[in-house]
Amino acid sequence: EKAIQLAEQQKLRFKVFDAFRPQAAQEKLWAICPNPTYVADPAKGSNHTRGVAIDVTLVDQQGEELDMGTPFDDFTPQSHHTGNVSPEVNA
Repeated sequence: EKAIQLAEQQKLRFKVFDAFRPQAAQEKLWAICPNPTYVADPAKGSNHTRGVAIDVTLVDQQGEELDMGTPFDDFTPQSHHTGNVSPEVNA
């Protein structure tokens, strides 16, 4: 709720990409990208399959996504918190 309120103060909203993920979907995602840096091994389970994780971005008043430096589900080092992004994206 606090994050929603902070976004609203900046005239932004959240867009949910992914939340609870069934085990079968986790297995398909792992088949595409079997790299534990980016996708949890379905044999161990994931925060998404446990229902305790969501993937979100911010959108402006027109519903346009803000630039986050990479597209959604970008499985590259650029998507890490230490990725090399512009000051505008960092802000």
